[in-house]
Amino acid sequence: LEHAHHHVEVRATSVANGVCIEVLDDGPGLLASPSANDPRRADAAGLGLQVARRILAAHGSALELGDRPEGGCCSRFVLAQRS
Repeated sequence: LEHAHHHVEVRATSVANGVCIEVLDDGPGLLASPSANDPRRADAAGLGLQVARRILAAHGSALELGDRPEGGCCSRFVLAQRS
């Protein structure tokens, strides 16, 4: 919500091994040539991203971040179904 201009969408889709979660926004997206001081850069080490990555790693998943062709950012991860 912090980086969106007006819209955030959360999608949950069933996949073969569990559920795929995507969070899409209409904000500025990730920066292609970020400044070292810009918190929006793709390799940002902000606390929120670090916490999300650690939680997902504990569940056998990883956070994928990318720009959307129409603008904005997409965050994606898959949570595997447990037996």
